[in-house]
Amino acid sequence: MLQLPAQLSTRQKRDTTAVAPASQSRRPTIAWWEPILVAAITMVVLSLVTPRITAMLNPVTGDEPFYLMTAGTIWYNHTLNECNSYRTHAEAKIYPPFYGQAYSTKGRIDLSDFPSDWQGWPPGIPYPLPPHPAILVPPSRQCNTTPNVPLPADPTVGNELYSKHGLGLSLLVLPAYIIGDRLLVVYFLNFLAAILAANIYLFAREGTGKLLPAILTWIAFSFSAPIMAYSFLIFPELPVALFIVYAFRRIRLWHNNWLQIAAVGFSIAFIPWMHYRFIPVSIALFLYYMWQENRQPSKERLRNYIIVAAQVVVSAILMMAFFYQRYAQLIPNASDHAGSSDVAGTIRGAVGSLIDEQWGLFVAAPIFILTIVGLIVMALQKGWRKDLLWLAIVFLPYFAVISNYAQWWGEWCPPARYLTSVLPLLALPFAVAIDSFKALAYKVVYLFIYGVLLLTSYAVMYGFIYQPRWMYNQPSGQSSLLVFGLSDVLSKITHQDPGIIATTLTSKFPSFVLPYFDYFNSKVQGDAAVAAAWQASKLPIFVIVAIILISIGLYALQQRPKHPANIEPASASPSSPMSGLPEAG
Repeated sequence: MLQLPAQLSTRQKRDTTAVAPASQSRRPTIAWWEPILVAAITMVVLSLVTPRITAMLNPVTGDEPFYLMTAGTIWYNHTLNECNSYRTHAEAKIYPPFYGQAYSTKGRIDLSDFPSDWQGWPPGIPYPLPPHPAILVPPSRQCNTTPNVPLPADPTVGNELYSKHGLGLSLLVLPAYIIGDRLLVVYFLNFLAAILAANIYLFAREGTGKLLPAILTWIAFSFSAPIMAYSFLIFPELPVALFIVYAFRRIRLWHNNWLQIAAVGFSIAFIPWMHYRFIPVSIALFLYYMWQENRQPSKERLRNYIIVAAQVVVSAILMMAFFYQRYAQLIPNASDHAGSSDVAGTIRGAVGSLIDEQWGLFVAAPIFILTIVGLIVMALQKGWRKDLLWLAIVFLPYFAVISNYAQWWGEWCPPARYLTSVLPLLALPFAVAIDSFKALAYKVVYLFIYGVLLLTSYAVMYGFIYQPRWMYNQPSGQSSLLVFGLSDVLSKITHQDPGIIATTLTSKFPSFVLPYFDYFNSKVQGDAAVAAAWQASKLPIFVIVAIILISIGLYALQQRPKHPANIEPASASPSSPMSGLPEAG
């Protein structure tokens, strides 16, 4: 029987062949200086912005001062018990000097106490600092922080106060805080963000094997909200993002020396100490490691198991002892925080995390809409499905936890706080989408979409740098950036009332935060806020779906087989003059 081989031109093969994961073919050659250069550029950019951020967000607010209070208590009092720190107003070290001076002389802070060149927060930041205490068991242990009230003689009664926030961040920033106070802590976070940027770049570079997708992924992730915003703030999100993406990419590569294995084990073990909401992520990473480790030579497998498992087991035991000391139980006390939502509230949390006017990821940084394109492309290509599965195993349980949390937006903080830690995992699908467009025409159109979304994301981040206080919205239900920033700019161009412009802009985006507060007033008011949120969601969802469909449509058109008339005839190979002739079979 004679068969005529269906031969395609080199050009056509390049256009129609699916992108294979670089790790499944061969590991790309990456010059040693590439991640160093990425980290250095990122560090320079962040360092130039830091003085403005620290000046205009002074003193620290939200959860930030509590991590510094814990760090100071550990260093100066050699204990985790912060009772004495609050009674003696140790927070004066964190605040500008005139706060402590004004309070000690007048018992209050007002505008007359502020220097004439003051750039920071206006009066209203609470001083003395009210603690965020863990709810102890039994309650009689709780410290009374009222000044001039003698402590009980019985050391087991009324003498204890521990922060409800995770211990890990305070331990992490402790050296920087002791050496250089809050400013050095922020520069240390800049440094961690630079290392995170290098890992994002490497994740994309190792996955696709290409330089351009890695660069475009790095500049999209590192210089837009939320990652850039949290590079200046004392929250656990950014350090955890580094631990997570490092552990995932090293496990994915699976060829690691003992030091890298130890770093993976430490990352998995330490993540829950930053906050116990990361326990699902830690478990998922450990499962991923165990699954991948089966590929190692048997001689190294036992050693690697011991290195990782020992750290995880010791960390778990210490954490249970930590919880038992505070709560008389081996698990954390849910009463320390706002609690969980019902099914409807969880759905609102999931959708709001993406499109909420104030805290939605896609509103603050629409460039991340393209991560969905990458996820779809990975699902369509068989070679990427294993990576997609493990990304889902790590990402989705955590996303379910934060969506179920009653205050899923994180309260007094920049947008997409709780998504920041797992966002770098999406660098892989983001880069895969870019690399999947081979034909020049399709790549140009896709990169045009990328460019428009990136510029929009950069504009939002520029607004946050111009006025850092616009990152904080709680709980008005309106974006400070849209109300005060963009509306003022547009009013100067259009000469219209900025109030009307602000109302028009904010009506185009939903607020899934307001229902939480309105339900405290009445069910009728809460239901009305829910209905308004879903009604305002139509336009953002339409825009997001349109971007995704256009991108996937371009991808599908690119994969379409060439018309037979357009197929170039195969040329005979010089080394094989018989090529192209019918073969016997």
